[in-house]
Amino acid sequence: MLILFTGCIFMLPAPSICENQPKTIIVVNPGHGGHDLGARGTDGTIEKNITLALANRIVENLKPRYQPILTRTGDYYLNITERTSFANYNKAALFVSIHAGGNYDFRTSGITISYLDNTSNLNTFSQPPSLKNKNDGYMNILWNETHKNQITKSIELGKCIQKRFSQNRQLSKNRLLSSPLRVLTGANMPAVMIEIGYLSNPIEEKKLQNNDYLAELAKEITTGIDDFFMKAENHIPQ
Repeated sequence: MLILFTGCIFMLPAPSICENQPKTIIVVNPGHGGHDLGARGTDGTIEKNITLALANRIVENLKPRYQPILTRTGDYYLNITERTSFANYNKAALFVSIHAGGNYDFRTSGITISYLDNTSNLNTFSQPPSLKNKNDGYMNILWNETHKNQITKSIELGKCIQKRFSQNRQLSKNRLLSSPLRVLTGANMPAVMIEIGYLSNPIEEKKLQNNDYLAELAKEITTGIDDFFMKAENHIPQ
């Protein structure tokens, strides 16, 4: 902007269009915590520690463009409904829950990206994620119904992250599926749960102990989130 006073020209800085624009909120949920250890590897690796370490990396990657918030920042317990309610209260645009798997068969491996489906009939399922949260009891129907309008967008978010995982040869194989996950129930925004590998598999446990491997996971999750907003024709906040 130019202003002319008695023959002198003063240059004023142009106003920034995005100067006061709030950043998009993304809630990242590190699974388990406190007395809830989650899965445990043969080498002693505990799921609650791995999920928090990766979640912190994701948050750091997201900070330049978004306002990421962790459901927990330390080693303490939150029940399942508190995590999703936290995302709803903060009016998050996305909810991403981080977990690591465990299985009686040590050969089970891979990354699983899950979205919630059939939210009003969770008691008909018996898959491991629901068993993991069996002590939280069943939610009422209204809570279960909240996420139904977000399922299509949740699938799209999952696809964007899965594509990034698939393009990175350093990462384990991956799959995208629907599952009756209590940790996603009631989320009033697109939401996915990512199981980043199986601690019960000694090879994957070693990978998840490696900081460089966690950095690759965080990078692809973050880029997948960017892709989701781009594909939805929303600008990525600066």
